[in-house]
Amino acid sequence: MGKVIVPAMALAVTIGLAVWKYRYELRQKQRDIRLAHITAQINELYAPLDALVEVSKVTRDLFFDKNPPELWNRKDQEIIGTPKEAWIAWIRRQLGETAQPIYDLIKAKRYLYFGDGIPEAFVAFNKHFLQYRELLSKWEQGDTSELFSTVEYPEFLLRTHVKESLSALLEMQHNLLGNPIERRTEASTKQETSAETLWDTESPP
Repeated sequence: MGKVIVPAMALAVTIGLAVWKYRYELRQKQRDIRLAHITAQINELYAPLDALVEVSKVTRDLFFDKNPPELWNRKDQEIIGTPKEAWIAWIRRQLGETAQPIYDLIKAKRYLYFGDGIPEAFVAFNKHFLQYRELLSKWEQGDTSELFSTVEYPEFLLRTHVKESLSALLEMQHNLLGNPIERRTEASTKQETSAETLWDTESPP
């Protein structure tokens, strides 16, 4: 009887170790996949976006410090105290140096968005950018009857989403690497629009 029990116990231990090893390796594989995705979100989307958004803020602040927008009449498309040519030249530069790269990033890296669906900040930026791109085309044809987009630049919304998402992703990355950091903030996950809806069109609604 004892001769039967010993092999059975050995078999049970062997099976138990095999199951433990399988589960451990599966958890490690899942962790590695998640870590790789989070690292890509940081390096390929949110860190570059953070840099571009900050550059955009600095250039916007510098321009508007010299050209106070509160003096302008957006309703009647009038720029008061600022040459129209200066405004058009600045918009052209902003679109090329920061807005176009931001648009290209959030369009190309849809699979790296933080949260579910399309961030509201990206939707708002998309509409704002495409309207100004359309206006720029009119300006180049000599039509300067319209000077402003009807969609305001979502500076606060965009900066908040990018910074909070980047902070949350860095925290997740550190935790997965076994180096937990102090929790700083929670990224907004209010996502409503699908990627197909946002990018199917090249002109604002």
